[in-house]
Amino acid sequence: MYTERELSIVEFLAQGLSNAEIAQALHLSEGTVTSNPGCIMNKRGVRDRLPVLIDAVRTNHVTL
Repeated sequence: MYTERELSIVEFLAQGLSNAEIAQALHLSEGTVTSNPGCIMNKRGVRDRLPVLIDAVRTNHVTL
């Protein structure tokens, strides 16, 4: 379902971190962090991040 990197990014998104903060925490470029949620949204067939976060919580990939 999620790659390891995607899951890490979703976890940080659930914590409310910005793309810049996530990039710094994961030692990635901000562009990489910005594109990953888009890839996840395409996989899930949704248009924004909220359904991705809801799905991640429901499937126990992320806890709030």
